[in-house]
Amino acid sequence: MSKLCCNFEFLRRFLLLPESLGTILLLILLHHQSFSQQLHTERYKNNAVKSEGVLKNGSKEGEWKYYYPSGKMMSRENFREGVLQGKIEYYFPDGKLQAVEQWQNGMLQDSAFYFYNEGSLERKGIYYDHQYAGTWKYF
Repeated sequence: MSKLCCNFEFLRRFLLLPESLGTILLLILLHHQSFSQQLHTERYKNNAVKSEGVLKNGSKEGEWKYYYPSGKMMSRENFREGVLQGKIEYYFPDGKLQAVEQWQNGMLQDSAFYFYNEGSLERKGIYYDHQYAGTWKYF
């Protein structure tokens, strides 16, 4: 914030804005910035958290967490400008890891691992552009 304020002060002085106008412009700028990125929480009817993450300019950004109505983690998903990107983890209702996938530009890409509820590996393989690629191993 200090960098923004210093840059704004430079601009205010350069443009020779009156102090009050400069303050008003700064407040408008800071107000706009606070709304361009905000924590968003969605809830079930029982008020338990359903999902939470950051909205940036109205799109999901970074890690989002999704929960079952019980409160246990359902998934951890990563977004870039509202599109799935990176490592995604899914969980069974009891909290055990169900799957790990890699996403790129909203499509399944690269390695994926799926687990049985007791924790052992069920299958693993690779996706290319949202399609099975290569040999998949089943256990």
